[in-house]
Amino acid sequence: MFCLIILLVTAIQVVHLADLNCHCGRPSDDTVSMRIVGGRRAEPHSYPWTVAILKNDRMHCGAAGQYTGHGGTSRS
Repeated sequence: MFCLIILLVTAIQVVHLADLNCHCGRPSDDTVSMRIVGGRRAEPHSYPWTVAILKNDRMHCGAAGQYTGHGGTSRS
């Protein structure tokens, strides 16, 4: 009887999740922009760094930082 209840609850959850039609973790195509928001021009001879995290050969997220010359980095 317990296994039947677990099976029924699992089936209800699967049907409910299938109806959501969500795309978790995927940005909508119309929000992509090539603009830099809140950025600053890099100083000459500075060491700006960028990083990108790719998932399935697509950009998932990224960050930028700049070496401060004092053993640390500032990130934006």
